[in-house]
Amino acid sequence: MNILEENDKPLTPEEIEKQKKIVDDLYKKKKEETAEYLKIIEKDRIKSFEESKEQISENIEKKAYFIDKKKEKGETLKDIGAHVDIEKTGAIISESIEKKATLIDQEKEKPS
Repeated sequence: MNILEENDKPLTPEEIEKQKKIVDDLYKKKKEETAEYLKIIEKDRIKSFEESKEQISENIEKKAYFIDKKKEKGETLKDIGAHVDIEKTGAIISESIEKKATLIDQEKEKPS
């Protein structure tokens, strides 16, 4: 019963001020910790952002390089294709196929 009686007593102005000070100190400490945490996080986030930015830049440069190479290769192939006489090439290929076919037929006709 003694404990209940102590709790039922109104707080003195000194006790009220003491509890306010404790609450204020806790609030300030929490606020400082939060601010410090946010500073640490901010540094990490800035670092991560810069790294990501560099990686993206590198990837864009690589992609642009490969696109340019592909265009150059396509233009080279077009130039080669423009100078090739398709009918002449077809005749040469056809002749080669006929020779190989003849050789294969001769091999089949030979007795083993």
